[in-house]
Amino acid sequence: MVTMSQDPLTTYLLTYRKRTGLSQDEIAFLLGISSGTTVSKHETGSRTPQLDAALSYAIILGSPTQELFAGRYLELARRIQRRAAKLLPRLEARPAVPANTHKTNSVRRLLEVQRDAQQS
Repeated sequence: MVTMSQDPLTTYLLTYRKRTGLSQDEIAFLLGISSGTTVSKHETGSRTPQLDAALSYAIILGSPTQELFAGRYLELARRIQRRAAKLLPRLEARPAVPANTHKTNSVRRLLEVQRDAQQS
């Protein structure tokens, strides 16, 4: 389990693949790609899989993509949180019409969700 002071690995594909007992070539076959070389690059984090491949890994390995790519997920969540924190004042400066209020509340919820996720 990852502690608060320890960031997760970019990907846990290798760990989960080993649990299945499948080889890189067998995973590649299930993904519909030509060799295990691409799987190796995904496992080391040197190459980020396309959406279809990431979703396919989740199906094959029986774990959610957020878990399989925990480090990448955290990196993206932090990036989005920084952007949301910059966007919020812009939205708050707009007139308080329903559409703007809805947008502002959506970004506030996004910031709260990210803050809660980082604290757990």
